[in-house]
This record gives sequence, C-alpha cells and structure tokens, in this order.
Amino acid sequence: MKLALRPAALLSLGRQASYLAAFFLIFLSYWMNRYFGLPELDQIIYHLDFGVDGLALADPVLQRRFVRWCIVAPLLALLLTLFLERRLRVHLHPLVLRYLPLALLTAATVHWLLEVSALNHLFAHFGPDYFATQYIPPGTVRLTELNPKNLVLMCVESLESGCGKNAGSADEPLALAAVHAP
Repeated sequence: MKLALRPAALLSLGRQASYLAAFFLIFLSYWMNRYFGLPELDQIIYHLDFGVDGLALADPVLQRRFVRWCIVAPLLALLLTLFLERRLRVHLHPLVLRYLPLALLTAATVHWLLEVSALNHLFAHFGPDYFATQYIPPGTVRLTELNPKNLVLMCVESLESGCGKNAGSADEPLALAAVHAP
C-alpha cells in the first residue's frame, strides 16, 4: 500500500515542524542561559563532540532539566500554539497565519545565533589572523632596561600532574620549586 501525502498535509506538517524548531531554539536558549550562563559556540561544539557517551555520563539532574526544557516545553508550546491558531483563525489575517511559523523560526534562529556568538566565532575562524598582523620578530626588537625590577614572573599552565612525579629530585627544578615554595 502506497502512502501519499496531500499538499495540504505537507504544508501543515511543515508549519508544525517550523513551530517546533522555533520553540526548541527558544527553550534551548533559555535552558543554556539558566543553567550555564552565556556559553560560546566553541564551548557548545566541544561538548557536542562527546556525543551520546557524554550524555550518558552527564548528571541525571541535568538530563531531566534538558528533557523538561528542551523536549517537553517545546511540545507543549506547539500544542498551545496550534490550539490558539485554530481558535483565532477567523480573527487573524490569512497572511499572518501563513507567515507566522516562518517568521517565528527566523527570529528564533537569529536570536540563538546571536546568543551563542556565532558571528564572532565565524569572524575569529575565517576573518583576518590577529596574531599574523601583530607579530613582531624578536630579532628586530632591542630591549633596554629603563627601571629594572627584582621580579621574575612565569606563566605556566597544566603543571599540576608533572610537578608531583619527581618531587624533590634535583633533575626537576619545577618540582623542587613546587615542593619547597613557602
């Protein structure tokens, strides 16, 4: 048996999908802001890279909140919107009914892209390279002492695991510094 959808049914399905996608983006934005602040697109992409395994290891409270705000709430908003649309069909202009799902989806998409700084992400990755334009080769600069200070400042990241292995040995001066620091 061949299943054929009529054009009206396809149009109705497209309207419902547009509404649902718009509500999903609105509630996703709300959920992210409420529980994580304003994450950057890089952070979102990094966490999406964990896939289903990362979701399975996530906090159950976080999973329940996601289901509540990003699955149940958009579905309820869709049902409410479809109910109101049928009740108010005679009071609304046909063009409003025709373009409302698309307008709502466009507004929700633009809002979400601005919310996660997608334009900043694109400009950072595809725009001019800041470091290439600001780099000065060290051989072309001459250092002169104006007011010498007795301070040595070292900025080092991720030495926590390395400092503990050979702590106290003369071969690891950083380990000695970390162990004998006052």
